[in-house]
Amino acid sequence: MLVIAGYNVFIEALGAQPAPKAYLAGGCDTPQTPFCDALMAPIRNWTGHVFQLSQNYPTAVSPDVQPWLQFDPKTQPDQYLNALC
Repeated sequence: MLVIAGYNVFIEALGAQPAPKAYLAGGCDTPQTPFCDALMAPIRNWTGHVFQLSQNYPTAVSPDVQPWLQFDPKTQPDQYLNALC
């Protein structure tokens, strides 16, 4: 607990904002919500680029994404390893 408190003091001394309430309250990074853009807001008066995480993820994985599954690693080791690369 002391380490976390010391970390928060260090982060605030740099001018960074603490973790957003959405993250702390489970408002993001849960199975039903999008991922958070960051764990903390940019420092005060920041005028540079602020990262925004893309939220347009595929809803399903297509079967060809795992081509190694069509090979038996015990009987077809070369094909299996080539499919992994």
